[in-house]
Amino acid sequence: RNYSVSWSPFPDGSLQILLRYDDTYRSDLDALSQIYSPRVRWNITDRWYAEVAYERAVFDSPLELSDRSTYTASTRIWF
Repeated sequence: RNYSVSWSPFPDGSLQILLRYDDTYRSDLDALSQIYSPRVRWNITDRWYAEVAYERAVFDSPLELSDRSTYTASTRIWF
């Protein structure tokens, strides 16, 4: 199952709020993978944006259990 939602609270779309959720079960491995990822992107100008994101990934199988969290912040300017 994959779900994705995005919302832009301002008419010009300069601020974007995105949320993604992926849920995958592989019966051949008896493995469950889940990824939850919200992010916020601010389009400061037509050529400059800043983005903050979080991702949590969980993998669960009879052989392995892992839980990972990642935080990122980035900006991009192009000419």
